[in-house]
Amino acid sequence: QKLAMPSQSSKDLQSLGSQIIAEEKLKESSTRASILDFEHLFVQYFVEVTPLRRHRFCVTEAWLAQPSAEEVVKAWKEVLVEGLMSHRQLILQHWPELQLSKEALHSKLQKELVVQDELAGPKRRILFTLAPEQVCHRLIWALGDSIPAELALEDIGRRLQQRFPQSRIRCCDGLFWPHSVIRTLFFIATALLLFGLRCAALAAWAVYKADPPTPGKKKKVDLSGPSWEEYLDQFSARLILASSLAFFWLLYGIAAAFPLRSLHSPFKRDLGCLAAYSSTGTFLFRLVA
Repeated sequence: QKLAMPSQSSKDLQSLGSQIIAEEKLKESSTRASILDFEHLFVQYFVEVTPLRRHRFCVTEAWLAQPSAEEVVKAWKEVLVEGLMSHRQLILQHWPELQLSKEALHSKLQKELVVQDELAGPKRRILFTLAPEQVCHRLIWALGDSIPAELALEDIGRRLQQRFPQSRIRCCDGLFWPHSVIRTLFFIATALLLFGLRCAALAAWAVYKADPPTPGKKKKVDLSGPSWEEYLDQFSARLILASSLAFFWLLYGIAAAFPLRSLHSPFKRDLGCLAAYSSTGTFLFRLVA
């Protein structure tokens, strides 16, 4: 009967082994999710087309003629191909034997690009989704190694704006636009950071104005106010609080600088992915690191 019953130590070893296996699987799944996140970089984009009124102070809803979805898609493809060809030297650094031509790129875009028309909806935009790990996606990835996607999207937006001056074209999200919860959280974090820095500065001034204890001299008990040590404790606590608020401010700043946050939530992406899209995010990410 004793041989049939497992000992308590063997049970503990089995439970410990199963716990280690579960932790390894969890680490492997999180690592794989991060890898997949990097694999899907530079896959989906948008073009928002907002009508402009004929006159600034026009009372009636007199809108100018707006471009159709087919015109926007055609112009987006042409601008993208022109951008790839203008930066072909950066792409050839990865594949020196590659031969690029506008005709070949247009042919690949026709096969690998999926377009979703949402101009008639409340968001007034068109979604562009590239096939992952295909030719166009790899070319844009190679270009993104040298140029942040934020700058490239702004350049595409400017070129599309020149082609459609009767509309307001937007291809990426900015740090302060559009309205979102992420932007609101960034403003709240900014206000809290300024308040924390002010409190730390006041505490530092109080430490500076207070008389520090003199070594070898008997300390006098002063009940009229805090002592120098108490002022120093308050300054240390406020400095720690301000440092924590600064860390949260940096994280919210990286999320708010994500140029495609209207498509994907920054909080579901790796920090490295967010930094790869934006020059502002890259700068803040370096501060965090």
